Amino acid sequence: MKLKYLVSDRAKAIVKLALNDLGTNSIADLFHVLYDLNRSIAWELNCLSSRLQKQIKMASLNQAQPEIIKQLEQKSKILQQSRLTYDTCPERISTCLHPFDINQNTPQTTEIVSIGLQETLETLSSVRNTHKLQDPRNGLRKLKNQISSLSAIVDIWWSWVDQCFSSHSGEPNVIDSL
Repeated sequence: MKLKYLVSDRAKAIVKLALNDLGTNSIADLFHVLYDLNRSIAWELNCLSSRLQKQIKMASLNQAQPEIIKQLEQKSKILQQSRLTYDTCPERISTCLHPFDINQNTPQTTEIVSIGLQETLETLSSVRNTHKLQDPRNGLRKLKNQISSLSAIVDIWWSWVDQCFSSHSGEPNVIDSL
């Protein structure tokens, strides 16, 4: 039996086990990447939204100047747009890791996946910078550090496909169409 790769949360002992002891690839676990992003960026966005809604409510109750209420409401609209932008990112990360581009049904490579993950990271960084979010779990740094490990799954998958077809004795045009 040949071990193709080992998925981990990037714990050093598990990565070392894969690379040194098992002689296989070690790739990042998508669950932990998304979990850290949600526990940092999404959580910070939710906290900021809650604080802003309380400020708007207090300003209205205290009959603050209309321009102050309008400024707070404008901040709230920008925050809502940022939340919508953020909400697309976990799905983009997940769908980006498929061997095929799910929108165009074309094969992907590690390089294409890396570019897609980098673009999503830039979007998330923009949201973070716009609202000066803390990112307490270092979700963005972890994503940045794991782009190459996450994207490696695509080449591993294609390697497996090539291996499966190399032992298949079908007609070349049938194998090419698959």
